[in-house]
Amino acid sequence: MDRVNDLPLKKRIALCSGKDEWRTKTCHEHDINAFTMSDGPNGLRKLLAEGDTLGISRSDTATCFPVESTVACSFDTNLLSEMVG
Repeated sequence: MDRVNDLPLKKRIALCSGKDEWRTKTCHEHDINAFTMSDGPNGLRKLLAEGDTLGISRSDTATCFPVESTVACSFDTNLLSEMVG
């Protein structure tokens, strides 16, 4: 079953607007859970305060890697293999 395609148009549109700056909405009646999104090219970051669109508040501990363009400039294929597992 494709849950999103089975939703009425208004419900699909509502899912696109999100709950807040970082989280999607939940649609309990169709068993669709919310999830948290992240910005940035080099890792995940989760702010601890809600409504912080500037990233001023503290964040949970995160794993960050060099951005892809920097890794490419190193020409170190062993390093890249370590990063991607």
